[in-house]
Amino acid sequence: MGALRIVVDVIETNAIVTLRAENEKVRTENEKLRSELNKYQSPYLLFSMEYRKRIVADPHITLGEMAKRCAAAWALLDQDAKQIWYEKIRE
Repeated sequence: MGALRIVVDVIETNAIVTLRAENEKVRTENEKLRSELNKYQSPYLLFSMEYRKRIVADPHITLGEMAKRCAAAWALLDQDAKQIWYEKIRE
């Protein structure tokens, strides 16, 4: 019975080690994907970063109000003006 218990323990330990190795591989792949996604910036994000620099001079504006103004300004842009920001993404 003792030898059987040792074999089962070894098999379970090898399975755990294998599972950990697979989890590490998946975790590494997920981290690579996350870093690639974090590098992507949308045209709206670039626009809003530039637009916020203009309206941040008002010390009484809240973050929510700033976001509303950025969204409204983006919505007012025509397609040609938005295309400029799409091209900046490609650079």
